[in-house]
Amino acid sequence: MRHHHRTVVALFLLLTLPMVACQSPQQRLDEASRAYEQKDWAKAASEADAAQRELQPPQRQEAALIAGMAAFQQDRMDSARERFAVAESSPDGEVAGKAKVMLGHILEKDGKYVAAAAKYDEAATR
Repeated sequence: MRHHHRTVVALFLLLTLPMVACQSPQQRLDEASRAYEQKDWAKAASEADAAQRELQPPQRQEAALIAGMAAFQQDRMDSARERFAVAESSPDGEVAGKAKVMLGHILEKDGKYVAAAAKYDEAATR
């Protein structure tokens, strides 16, 4: 009976793991966005980072923006800065502008007011 139970469990795992692993990059991006809206910063960052590795521009930069926002909310400024740097190169003006504003916020928090003002100016021209 034990052998039968293990076989059933193994079969279940073999059948369900591909469904979990086969989440498309766009689905991951959508999930990251939902997680961010629900204030689940860790999940938002994780899903967005996974999506970013698989997506092409401009969705790659959108994923980087979400990951950066989640890192910012977790007070992980180095991580946020890296992701916003990717997002600010987006051909989508809204994504690039938001990333530049967030980089400005980080620079302002660091006391780098001139650099922050320059980022805000860049964001305003997007």
